[in-house]
Formats: sequence, structure tokens, C-alpha cells
Amino acid sequence: MLLGVVVLGSNDVYLQHFQTAKFIQEELPTANVVANDIGLVSMRAGGNVTDIVRLGNTDVLRAVRESGEYGQLSHEVIDPILDRNGADVIAIYPEGSLHASTEAGSPSRPGRWRACP
Repeated sequence: MLLGVVVLGSNDVYLQHFQTAKFIQEELPTANVVANDIGLVSMRAGGNVTDIVRLGNTDVLRAVRESGEYGQLSHEVIDPILDRNGADVIAIYPEGSLHASTEAGSPSRPGRWRACP
């Protein structure tokens, strides 16, 4: 049973993390990327990488602490950072620990792509 879980987990990493990083490297090699999982993306991206989960960028963490908005990233908190770092592409997984703001004026999903296994 455990082996089956490991195999499925490995496939998930391949379909999400690896494919996202590969897509950015091949299709958007110099883009400034915003992501909620920066591991492979940061290794393959040619531009700035901003981690909206707050683990890889101290500027995001500091802004969240200063605002007191620990549960979400509002426009007021994240927009100045994205303006400074650039945000040509946002690569996030809809399932995850990111609590994005749903207030009026929040960015909508302009498109999506899917890796075919």
C-alpha cells in the first residue's frame, strides 16, 4: 500500500512541479514568475521568482507581518512587491495552502494549461 502512495506522489510531482518548471523554462525563459511552489521553478526560471507562500522571499513575509493579514494576500500587501519584482506569469496550483483574496478587484484566472500524462 505504501509503495502505491509513493508512486502516485511521484507522479503528482512530475505532473505539477516538473511540468510547470519545464513549461516556464521552454516557453517563458526570461519571465518574472510568481509561484506558490518555487523549488524547480526557481531552478529553471531566467527571471525573478516571487514566492507567495512566504518561504522563499523575505519581502513577502515582511509585508504580510506588517499588514497583519496572515491568512491571505490582499492587493495592498502583494501589489507593491509584484510591481517591484515583476509578474509576467503566475504559476499556482489551485489546491494548496495559498489563501488568495476574493475581494472585488482580485485577479481572475486568465487561462490555464494542463499537462497530459
